Formats: sequence, structure tokens, C-alpha cells
Amino acid sequence: MKIPKGADIQLKTEGGQIELHINAALTTRTAAAELIAAIRQIAGALESEKRGPRKPKTAEAA
Repeated sequence: MKIPKGADIQLKTEGGQIELHINAALTTRTAAAELIAAIRQIAGALESEKRGPRKPKTAEAA
């Protein structure tokens, strides 16, 4: 995950709650796009954690 220069991302967990704190001073569209990508990656990881472990794939006989 690439966090743009000038941005600070903190993920805090307490009592079953998750807080995402973001402080950013961005001056370019590239930095903004990097921050958006980082937020999406964090959101995806949290969503997959909520779903639980993946079920193993089983090979079907043809």
C-alpha cells in the first residue's frame, strides 16, 4: 500500500469498533488517487475480515 507524502492513516480498534483516522494535505491529483487506493485497500481488508476465512475450493470431477 502506498500512502502519499503528507498523509497520515491510523486504524484503531477498541471494543469491537474500528476507527479509521485520516489526516492529509494533498496538492496533486496523483497523491489524491494514491490516498483513495489506500482507503479502498483498507476497506477491502476489513470487509474480508468481517466475512471470515475463505472456504477451500474443491475440484469437481468432470
